Amino acid sequence: MKKTTYTRRNDIDTQKVTTEQKKELIIELLKDMKAEDIVILKVDHLTSITNYFIICTADNSTLLKTIVYNLEKEMRAKGIRILYQVKEKSPEWTVVDFSDIIIHVFMPEERKKYALEDFWSQAPKTVIDY
Repeated sequence: MKKTTYTRRNDIDTQKVTTEQKKELIIELLKDMKAEDIVILKVDHLTSITNYFIICTADNSTLLKTIVYNLEKEMRAKGIRILYQVKEKSPEWTVVDFSDIIIHVFMPEERKKYALEDFWSQAPKTVIDY
């Protein structure tokens, strides 16, 4: 019987991109996709799970899905691996995990409800104006 081997997506070599380069690329993509109220929280000294949270708002569920889809697609095209890909994306809050950067895309009410900026208030915060 012939043995079939599979290559897992996470085992494919990708180009080396620094966290800072990845962060800048994500911010530009979010701005291009009309994400609103983009905030960067530097949490590396508060948790071991990631270096940054990037939080943004989409004003409708269609835009939220589009932002998440295009973000995943564009980053994958640049050889940047998604650590965890959510299969069942919520229309109110979806997380995209790139290991060193975790992006939270919220609908306005959900963002207020979970108030991640308040929860992580000890983290240095950068508001992206554009």
